[in-house]
Amino acid sequence: MVSINKDNQQAITNVSNFISMQWQEESNRYINIDYDSINKTEYKINCLSEQQYVCCYCSREIENTPTTELEHIIPRSIHTPDSLQRYLDFSPILLNNIILQEDFRKSTEEQNTPPFPHHIAYQNIVASCNGKIKDTSENITCCNRKREDTFIPPFNLMPKSIKYLKDGSIYYENDEIDNRFINSLNLNKVLLKKIRRIWFLFTASGVTLDDLLQITTLEQIKEIITLHIDINPLKTVADSTSIHSFKNEANWKMLMNYKYFFNYFIIPNH
Repeated sequence: MVSINKDNQQAITNVSNFISMQWQEESNRYINIDYDSINKTEYKINCLSEQQYVCCYCSREIENTPTTELEHIIPRSIHTPDSLQRYLDFSPILLNNIILQEDFRKSTEEQNTPPFPHHIAYQNIVASCNGKIKDTSENITCCNRKREDTFIPPFNLMPKSIKYLKDGSIYYENDEIDNRFINSLNLNKVLLKKIRRIWFLFTASGVTLDDLLQITTLEQIKEIITLHIDINPLKTVADSTSIHSFKNEANWKMLMNYKYFFNYFIIPNH
């Protein structure tokens, strides 16, 4: 899960300019400042760039395509101050920049921004994958669509709140009740844990990321897994089945989409 600063000044200015243009002086009100009215292409480009083209939740590589979606950290379905405050309490970024959409829309005087209405606030929007781990899957299995409107802390705006363990599991340190917020995103599903575990074993083997990215054939896939994982002293009996399942081109390609975890595990003190 990526940590995001949300400090793109041009993106912030663009939202302010959009809101300013929607003020109607003759009627003393804002019109068309909802999510359907914004330039989503612009938002997506900004989010992808600051996230280094990985999903805000599962850290899978994503691109500027229709399969990449915009996710509201604070869902658009939030309508009450108490519901909003639950998110604001976790993040100064949200606290200093977000107001309820309805409260902003009802303004009878032109507002200075920030704060921004939460439906269109740049600080409240991130880029997510479509929740399908395999390209051929028809099922939504993780991330924003799995979450829907369930409350989760704004992890992406909370540096170092998330850790990945050596067994491949993801862990939110402040959750004392069965990691329920992570479960809402289904980020500890078996396949994702296997992927992260393999990346940990690769980093522990001494292989470089460049070596892995140069693999293109089935023979090379089998060879590098045999050399760096099959005989890895950290490999357990439970790893054997997982490792074997990645000795094919389709699953290897899927694994490479999660290379974010190589750098995560290679850096000490995680």
